[in-house]
Parts: sequence; C-alpha cells; structure tokens
Amino acid sequence: MQQLAADVALDPRATADVLRLVNSAAFGMSREILNVAEGVKLLGTKRTICTVISACMAQFQQMLKSRTGGKEVNWSNRRGVLIASATATFADRMSDVCPDAAYALGLLQDFGILALMRVEGSRYIRLLNRFRASKTSRLEVLEKEEFDLNHADIGAALLQHWGLPETMVGLVMRHHDPLPEETITVEQKFLHLMNIGEALANWRDHSVPERYERFRQSLGSAAAVPVEDIKDCIAEIAHRAEEANRLFRIPQPDPQELSELAHGLATKITEGAEGRPAVETETPSFSLNDVRQRVQILVVDDDSSTIALTKHFLGKAGMEARPCSTAREALQLAPECHAALVDVHLSDGASGVDIAKELRQGGFTRPLIMISADRRRSTVVACAVAGANDYVTKPFTFDTLVPKVSSLVSAHLGHPARS
Repeated sequence: MQQLAADVALDPRATADVLRLVNSAAFGMSREILNVAEGVKLLGTKRTICTVISACMAQFQQMLKSRTGGKEVNWSNRRGVLIASATATFADRMSDVCPDAAYALGLLQDFGILALMRVEGSRYIRLLNRFRASKTSRLEVLEKEEFDLNHADIGAALLQHWGLPETMVGLVMRHHDPLPEETITVEQKFLHLMNIGEALANWRDHSVPERYERFRQSLGSAAAVPVEDIKDCIAEIAHRAEEANRLFRIPQPDPQELSELAHGLATKITEGAEGRPAVETETPSFSLNDVRQRVQILVVDDDSSTIALTKHFLGKAGMEARPCSTAREALQLAPECHAALVDVHLSDGASGVDIAKELRQGGFTRPLIMISADRRRSTVVACAVAGANDYVTKPFTFDTLVPKVSSLVSAHLGHPARS
C-alpha cells in the first residue's frame, strides 16, 4: 500500500482525484484529508486503483470531446457512466464482486466506441446512428461487418497497450460473449454485470419492446436481483451517476430520463413478460395496523443525492423522510418523528455525533441510526456512546437501510415488523 501511495503521489491529477473522493460527502470524514498516503489507506488498495482508473477514463473522455466534439461523444460519455453505475449497483447485490471494480469495468467496456469515433469519424457515426434507430441490431455485429472488428477488440487492445491488468483486458474483450446458464466464477459474474449494464443502456437509448426483452434476458436465471426490485436499482444508479459527476466531472445521464426509465421498467414488470397484465405482488413495506399516522423519519444530512435516495427507499417502505441539515432543525423536527437517521460527517464540518448527543440530551428517546462511509472502529464507538442504536455504512441499499429502520421503529412502538 505504501508503494501504491507513492505511485499515486507522482501524478498530481491522480492525487487530486483520490483526495477529492476521500474528502467527499459520500465518503464522510470528520476532518479534511490532505495526505495522499492517508487517503490511500482509508480507501484501500482496490478502491484506490479503481478510482484512479475511473478518473483517467473521465479525463480521456473530456480530451476526446474537445478534439472531436459532437453530440455523439456526449452520448457515449453518458452511456458509459450509466453502464458503470448500473454494474456497480447490481454488484452490490452479488457476492464476491467488488462494486468499485465493477464500476471501472463498466466505464472501460465501451471505451472502444470513443476510439472508433476518433479514427473513423463520420463513417462510424453513420453506423452508430443506424444501431440506435434499430430495434434488434447489435452494435458489435454491425461493427464487425463494417470494419472486421468491434469496439471490444479496439478497447481491449488499447487497455493492453496502456498496461492495465490482463484480467480487465480480457473482460473487456469478452463482454459480448454468450454467458453460461449459471455464473459461478468471479470473472463470469463481472461479465454478467457488464452484460446487464449494456442491455440497460441500450434499452434506455431506444425504449422498444425488443430491447426491453433483451435487458430482461440479461438478468438471467440467476439474476443479481429480483426483477421487482429493478426500480430501486434505477434510483441507486442515478445516485451513483450524480456522485461520478461531482467527483470526476463525468456528464451524467439526464435525471428525468432515468425517472422515465424507472417508470417504464415498472410498467413492463406489471404487464409481465408476455405483455399481459400480471398479478401484482405487494411490495413489502413498513405498515403497522395500529398506527394510523404515517411513520416519519428524521433525516439529518446535507448531501442532496443521499437525501433523495433515502426518501425514495423510505417512501417505498411506507415511511416519510423529514430532511434537515442542522442541529437546530433536527431538534425542532425530532418530536414529530418516529426515528432519526443522522449522517456522521456533514460537509460543512458539523458533527453528526454532536447532533446525536443533542437529540438525546433534548429528550429524544426513539431509535437513532448513524450513517457514514467512515468504517473506523473509533467512529462507530463514538456514535454508540452518543446514543445511537445502529450504524449503516455508505453506500447503502434498500436492503441494508430499510429493514434496520423498520425493525427498530417496530420494537419501539411495540409491534412486530413486517417481513
């Protein structure tokens, strides 16, 4: 790890990207980290490497855009961050797969598209437009017919030339290959995730039944998540895309488009695979028959994307988020709320631990859950001493957040939580 920190320190841009990430609201630190060695230690080896790769990709995308211009480059950049955010989101629901590595692979897998735009110019753009207008054509097949190679070949060759790990080169090369019925090895799982991300991006680009069916098939018999939970995944994908925009200045997909994508998926799921109305299954939610009022959860955070994701998850479970960002607001809202979610490190330097103490000292006896990407034992202990009932690490999912909230609120009210 010392050698990795030394290598990162040699590159001012890589150093800036690592420090920007470790000091971001998504990571959540109580103080500013100024030393790259400490930043690498906090991120860990794998996440540091993936961060540097992602940042380099973002830099190359912007460089190519300045040289080539055009809406097609913008399209490719947004497609890349959508695929990367999707692979990382689905990786959270798979065992033995690193979400940061999945994100980097998602950015890399279609890298060859940018290279072909640069080399072939209008000839390739005409082919690209033909693919985007088609219902069933596959881009890699059209490329093979026109150029006798495809963007996976080009991307893998460039990554190999730049000295990236052979495993990553191989995954980019093979990400269009047919998958076995059961994905067992870690490499097969990564290929499965890359396949899902690309199919989702293709359907988002042209929302026709044929492309939706391909996305549905990409989930496979051993899908990363149940189809009914895909809408939650879209919300998390939007959250990751927004973080990428803030950290690496990568153009993010239009939030409205992602909202429409989520709505379209929900509609398709309801209709069923054969286009007939299916019997809807009730989404598990927090519901206490004896509690007439809607359960309200205090959310103390100042990161807009985290608040939006939390509101979405709580709303899906039948709860209402009451967001605020200061101790004064928290103390005012607390009496109306059944529980509190408090970010440990707020971006303005305020301490969530201190806010938790003030809530307890002010008479708030209901469940209090701390949220942070800070996994240090000292921080967790400090939260417990301040009166926290539980601790949730970022990035969180519906399954890592909502069951804890439901269980604690139900116990406090004296009712069993629904499962």
